[in-house]
Amino acid sequence: MPWCRSMGPGVPGALGEIERIKAPAQFHFGGSDPYIPREDVAAVERAVEGRENMEIHVQEDGGHAFHNRKAPMFHQPEPAEKAWRLAEEFLARTLRNEPAQG
Repeated sequence: MPWCRSMGPGVPGALGEIERIKAPAQFHFGGSDPYIPREDVAAVERAVEGRENMEIHVQEDGGHAFHNRKAPMFHQPEPAEKAWRLAEEFLARTLRNEPAQG
């Protein structure tokens, strides 16, 4: 089952586990997140690069939790919309290729 995730600060430290991810995966980060240094995001970009069925998207103008509509102090509509559109496209593309569960 594919998954799409907006990432938290613990992800860069868990990159040693990336080999265990077998499902299609899409990662989202804000490039201006004060809680996740841009160099940590770059480490995730390097880890994902060249891996089949994995992609990463960085909304450079997005801060921490930019997609969280329930937290007005963080929500940023423009980067959130871009990330949402990418997530919808990813799920439509990867779910189309999933075998039926049953």
